[in-house]
Amino acid sequence: MPPYRQRSGANPAPRPGAPARRPSWRAVLAAGAAALLAACTSPTPEPVKPSPAAPPNIIGVMSFNVCGGQCPPTLPTTQWASTVAAVIDENRSEVVMLQEICRSQYLALSDLLGKRDRAVGTPYTFAWKPTLTNNAACKVWGEAPNRAETGYFGNAILIRGTDAIKYRTDVALPNPYGHEPRFMICLDTAFEQTVRVCNVHIDYHPESRKVQLAHVAKLVGGWAATRPVVLGGDLNIRPDAPELQALYSAPLGMGRLAEVDDTDKRFFGGGCTGATVRCRTGETTMRETSDTKVSYIFASDGHFKIMDGGVGRGYAPLSSHLPLFGLLAVTPPASAPPSAAASGTP
Repeated sequence: MPPYRQRSGANPAPRPGAPARRPSWRAVLAAGAAALLAACTSPTPEPVKPSPAAPPNIIGVMSFNVCGGQCPPTLPTTQWASTVAAVIDENRSEVVMLQEICRSQYLALSDLLGKRDRAVGTPYTFAWKPTLTNNAACKVWGEAPNRAETGYFGNAILIRGTDAIKYRTDVALPNPYGHEPRFMICLDTAFEQTVRVCNVHIDYHPESRKVQLAHVAKLVGGWAATRPVVLGGDLNIRPDAPELQALYSAPLGMGRLAEVDDTDKRFFGGGCTGATVRCRTGETTMRETSDTKVSYIFASDGHFKIMDGGVGRGYAPLSSHLPLFGLLAVTPPASAPPSAAASGTP
């Protein structure tokens, strides 16, 4: 299977006169390889020039609501895990954020990706947080080795590499109306510099959603002021909702984050036309609808350059949701404040 950006029919055709789509990570790497090959085979050597600075570290990110506790399985658990692992590997995702994953699904995937031989592929470090311990629907994925954990259901983060987690904090989100408990998992991991990665699944009830999004925006905005932050997950809300004003950076909002799909003009609408560069829109992340974006990958402004973003449509149905991918280039800081480089601190 080709990666999401080269998938035949994966995205609608651009509108006439629309600007070209941002290059995918494969295009970026191919262009670099072509330039290197041309330089090495040129019959007339170029004059010696100062070596350019090392390119910024590129991070592939994936966010996917796998709908484990709600959607009937389309594959047996082990085959589901191998299929998801293939999607992750195919898109070279260094950071993977999964929502609504049952304990047996999590264990099958962590056994496959976390313990594999390096000759097969780089193993991943896993972090898991159950939000429910009694989700009866999770039984369809089989009993967990510890039978008491079969109904466990929650969210997970995968980071490519062994011992990749330097610091972890689990944030309990406000739940004043007594709905399903929600958490945000946040990890510190090292790329070009220490990056805080957070995965969250926001409540769909409007009253809880508003309170939880405000809480997340306050925390993440504070962190993003001094360090690189990636926030992903299912926010259960469309991009133009007022509740996201505190996440999107100017001119789209009052926050500190940009979203991987907010420059794709094929999906611009309303007032986002003409010379508009960014828009609070994006490709749908639901399999059965054409205009429902609820999954997001945000990155802190000033710390990342968003190189690409999009939805993977060509995979076999694994969920009612579609996987969202982003390609981020870490921008080395000119002079990082001490707290930005610190690891193991809130």
